[in-house]
Amino acid sequence: MTHKSGVVTTVHDNRLYQGQPSKYPNYKIVIGDDEYTYYGSGDAPCKVGDTVSLQFYVNKKNGKFIVSNDFETGIPKFQVMPKDDLDDPIVNDKPAEPTKVDTSFNPASYERTYVKDNKSMEIFAIAMTKSALESNQLKADKDSIAKFIVSMIQLYKESFEQ
Repeated sequence: MTHKSGVVTTVHDNRLYQGQPSKYPNYKIVIGDDEYTYYGSGDAPCKVGDTVSLQFYVNKKNGKFIVSNDFETGIPKFQVMPKDDLDDPIVNDKPAEPTKVDTSFNPASYERTYVKDNKSMEIFAIAMTKSALESNQLKADKDSIAKFIVSMIQLYKESFEQ
């Protein structure tokens, strides 16, 4: 299957043949120079000027482009793309108000105060825990390690922070 998207230039209704309902009701949808056949007896899937996206295959007998259907649901793989809200006069009947930027957060100050101290404390606690585990001075169970880390954080705060 191949994909195509673009603006519809023409839509032909082929649901009737010589005044009688057709055996295979369809619409011919033209995008640029290519014509795609959309099978369906309902209303037209799009109108001239719509931006559409579709998947299609080439008919082996006649070489025409046919809009593909979903295998499970049978729904054509055809979609009218929503128009940009900037072009919609109903949505944009008022000029947009400028939004104020929140500048109260200072990343440099945050980095100096919290991240640096917490990172140093974390490295200290990990190094001490690893050393104690490798020298078999600390049991390798959850409670022992948790208590040891809490005591190392307390030791760090007492020794290095003022």
